[in-house]
Amino acid sequence: MPMRSGPEIPSPSVHHQHQMIRNNIIHRVTDLVGDTWTLRVIGRLLGGAQRFDVLAYSLDIPRSTLSARLRLLAEQHCLERKKNATSGEAAYVLTEQGRGLWMLLRQMQQWNQRWHVGCALLAEEAAVSSCGHGAPLHLCCGQCMAPAEPRAMKLLLTHRFPPEAMAVSARRARDLTSSEQQLQLSAEQLMGDRWTGLILGAAFLGVHRFSEFEQALGIATNILSGRLARLTQQGMLERVQDSDTSERHVYRLTLRGLSYYPVIVAALAWGERWLEPHYDPGWRVLHSPCLEWFTPSFVCEQCGCAQT
Repeated sequence: MPMRSGPEIPSPSVHHQHQMIRNNIIHRVTDLVGDTWTLRVIGRLLGGAQRFDVLAYSLDIPRSTLSARLRLLAEQHCLERKKNATSGEAAYVLTEQGRGLWMLLRQMQQWNQRWHVGCALLAEEAAVSSCGHGAPLHLCCGQCMAPAEPRAMKLLLTHRFPPEAMAVSARRARDLTSSEQQLQLSAEQLMGDRWTGLILGAAFLGVHRFSEFEQALGIATNILSGRLARLTQQGMLERVQDSDTSERHVYRLTLRGLSYYPVIVAALAWGERWLEPHYDPGWRVLHSPCLEWFTPSFVCEQCGCAQT
């Protein structure tokens, strides 16, 4: 239902904004695919690789690491382990849920190509859209089909805001190596470092101050300091003086950071489709230009067809 035809809905307070971030499905998505190796394994599976040896060789991944990632994906219903009827060899086949991660990897690959970082997550044939084209897919509002810019989105509360926050996983994010910290990180590395991905997600939800990141994410101050410094060094955030007080600074998304928005939206869309919790999250996103609730649509640059 269009927002303009309904009752007035309040904007969230700072407290509610923090709770919205803690309740966000992005936590569960990053718990599952917020790992660089997992994303690369999914990319190979989407490209048609099914045998363990083929995956290990093409990714140059330790066999124990590959076994662990395949086991995790199977436990989360993203793939099935089947046996070849003739040879008896094990084959790893993505389920519908696993194949649904294609758009996330496609958006990651586009971001990498735009900023000339990383390697191809998807082989050329696997990157072809359902319309048959390999052209870029642009994020649009599914209601008015205008380009979906993050600054045109407004968070609004609904009347069923959950009283308790979703627990944040205690899984430890992998520290980047010294060489990785010097290089420009790829999209999968940004999401593969769990705290980095969550900080970017919070920034898109309107968090700007150090104390706000700390309270919203429940992150230790030393970890937060390191991740904010890294994101600033990577050109994803800029540290500027707070307009409210000259004694503090805020962190704003740069053009490079803002261009990561389709990756975040694709991750959220997959999570809401497959990992949706059993409660109303208590908030929705309004696309301000058309005053409709935002539903994402990824549109082929070549033919204009919306992709699924």
